[in-house]
Amino acid sequence: MAVKTRRTKATDPVVTPAAESPFSAWMIEDVRDLVDDEIDDTIEANELFVAGDHWQEGEGWVGPHPNVGEDGYEETMSEIEAAFVSRNVIGEVVERHASFILGSHPRWGLVPRRPLEEKEEPTSEEQGLIDEAEAALTVWWDARRAHEVMLDLARTVLWARRSALRLYVPKGKLARVAKGNRETTVIPRAATLGEALGKLWPEHPNYNRATVVEDDDTKEQCGVFLFESETEDRTAELAELSYVEGETTVIAIIGGERREAFKLKLGGRLPMYEIKRPLLITDQIQRSQRALNLAASMLPRNVVTGGFLERVLLNAQLPGVWQTDERGEKIRFIPDDMAVGAGTTNALVGVEVTDEQGKRTLTTPDVKWREPVAVTPSIDAKQEHYRDILEEAKQGHIITGADSKIGWKSRKQLRADSDKALGLTKAPVEAAGRWLLETALAMAEAFMGTPGKYTSVLRADFICLASSGPIEMDEAQDNRNAAKDGFLSRATAMERNGVDDVDAELGRIAAEPGARVDQAAKQAGAIKTLTDAGADVRGAAEYIGAEPDRARLLVGTDRPDPEPAE
Repeated sequence: MAVKTRRTKATDPVVTPAAESPFSAWMIEDVRDLVDDEIDDTIEANELFVAGDHWQEGEGWVGPHPNVGEDGYEETMSEIEAAFVSRNVIGEVVERHASFILGSHPRWGLVPRRPLEEKEEPTSEEQGLIDEAEAALTVWWDARRAHEVMLDLARTVLWARRSALRLYVPKGKLARVAKGNRETTVIPRAATLGEALGKLWPEHPNYNRATVVEDDDTKEQCGVFLFESETEDRTAELAELSYVEGETTVIAIIGGERREAFKLKLGGRLPMYEIKRPLLITDQIQRSQRALNLAASMLPRNVVTGGFLERVLLNAQLPGVWQTDERGEKIRFIPDDMAVGAGTTNALVGVEVTDEQGKRTLTTPDVKWREPVAVTPSIDAKQEHYRDILEEAKQGHIITGADSKIGWKSRKQLRADSDKALGLTKAPVEAAGRWLLETALAMAEAFMGTPGKYTSVLRADFICLASSGPIEMDEAQDNRNAAKDGFLSRATAMERNGVDDVDAELGRIAAEPGARVDQAAKQAGAIKTLTDAGADVRGAAEYIGAEPDRARLLVGTDRPDPEPAE
């Protein structure tokens, strides 16, 4: 029996629902377990630390406290919490590391996918596609604040071990078409690249709601995203699965009895991407953070005990009056308030004592007080734990230069360690940036019904201008010397010395008064050296990258080049 099929038009990016695959049998319960995998107590505590919750229902306090269940436990812990002081060094470390990677806008662009020979330029057709795609992507990148999304991606991976990016079409941008007696959702269509990109949003989903998993048998990947769908009467938990099947990418929505799937030609890409790296915020850093918070909490306590002295009066009668009865007998002593502070005087007398023989005497009064408690130990402990956290996070070089414990050579080594740690984050973030640009372009192509128009010809470059902070003067001079001696390019030296936009800076340098004269003098000297050595003007000009006519002008000759040999 013949099976009736529907042929999809070239302009229709939506195909019939997806066929069976290894991932099609997954249920919402299985997906939830996959997302929860690798989430442990360290990561959950990291999330609280970064968010600023260092008390963590008492788990963040490592000082003395009663045991759970003891009388007065809740009251004591409430008092400790009220006086609890924290400094969010973990949050500081995460933010600094992420800013080292993406504090400056990354360099990105499109280049031909085919390998280019040395000095080979893109063809006019390739350059046309590059210009068109880069212009549309630049508008989209800025409108969607993609740089901030990438920063969130980098922050999360430092404390959660994994971090995801997702491209999606908002519910309000999806099209609804009638199909028989019901409506179905289809991917939107677009006429231009800018219109197609305008339907896409980048998102950094929460680490415990999204992941990319790999099938052990086939090594194929599947993106998983958990979300909730609210209706008038209930809230349902759903999951979005995305995986490659044949030459198409399947996007399936599952949950309860619902299963809706679509296919897009994205060149084997998924609309979700995940990066991983070893934890930057380790258990050791957590312990140092708790110890620092303990020291910080002790500081105000020490200030109180040191600033408000305790006095003990021995054998002293406080100022006051005796209350007597009708017969004049002393009943009760009512003390007056004792004046304290600068410029006050108190006259204390001994207590009247009657011995066994009825003899009355006065004791010798005395005053005892405790010396102020120094806060130096708490301050030293706080600073030492702060240093421990920075060094454990490979940021020891940022400790103030006034700290005599760190010499410039040690600081240089600490910076080298920091650069290595940045590499663990930089590489996956750059890969995520390339994925974001190429997949956004591929999805836009599908919406236009022209899959592969750009992505089959072009690929994305994405470079993070990573920097571990301001460098020392001697390091900057070393970079300048290396560029002068030819061991580094001028652009690389400028980048290492903290110049964000090297190309723009080189352009400004070239536009300065006298720059053309200096360049001409250098070129003239090089051409003269080459021609004196026997080279013709054309060959010398080609060697230094100058036009032959300009080369003749520079050396002041109209001598023609020799005819090429037969």
